[in-house]
Amino acid sequence: MVEALIRQLLYPAFIFHFAVLVFPPHLLPKLVWEGQVAQFVMQKVTFLAPIYAIGFLLVLAGQGRQGEWWRAQIERVAHPIPFLGRARREQALARLAAALEALIVAGVTIIEAWDLAAAASGSPAIRRAVRGWKPNVLAGELPSEQVSRSSVFPELFANLYYTGEVSGRLDEELRHLNDYYQDAARHRMQIFMRLLTGAITLGVMLAIAYWIITFWVGYYGGIFKEM
Repeated sequence: MVEALIRQLLYPAFIFHFAVLVFPPHLLPKLVWEGQVAQFVMQKVTFLAPIYAIGFLLVLAGQGRQGEWWRAQIERVAHPIPFLGRARREQALARLAAALEALIVAGVTIIEAWDLAAAASGSPAIRRAVRGWKPNVLAGELPSEQVSRSSVFPELFANLYYTGEVSGRLDEELRHLNDYYQDAARHRMQIFMRLLTGAITLGVMLAIAYWIITFWVGYYGGIFKEM
């Protein structure tokens, strides 16, 4: 999904950089006819450097190598963002289901499997929920009971997990959950990427239009003053 996002951002990024190079247009005559390269480059670097710095920090913040506290903050910030927040939650549930299925098939005990799968999900919220109910499971309660009580897990996840636990086909239901949430996360992320690229393209076009209007208003304003 990250590669698809990068590919979709290439075109608006090109438009943005082209606009930055061309505008403001009063620097171009000085660059071409007067050779003021240093002034031109300095103006572009001054404008682009903060944007590059913010982009670098966002990429660094989104990496999974950061600590759990930092990942929790990223999760909290992304949660209310339309499509992105839900896609991230669904991706975490898909990873959780896949890890649980693999661990159960490998013969790992259900308590240990939940601990390891929660860590593999990449979601601090899921890890906190599983850590909180572990004493209850050790005391004899079923994981399905804890899943159904937790607000972290959607009703569909809780119902299918309970069905698999009761029927003895938990591995099959976990595979179904993984497939469902993978597809759902991919679909929502595609919508988010289209909206994001559209917003960036529209923003660049509006900025270009503003620069053009400002330039011509100033140009004709100067002519009218001379007249």
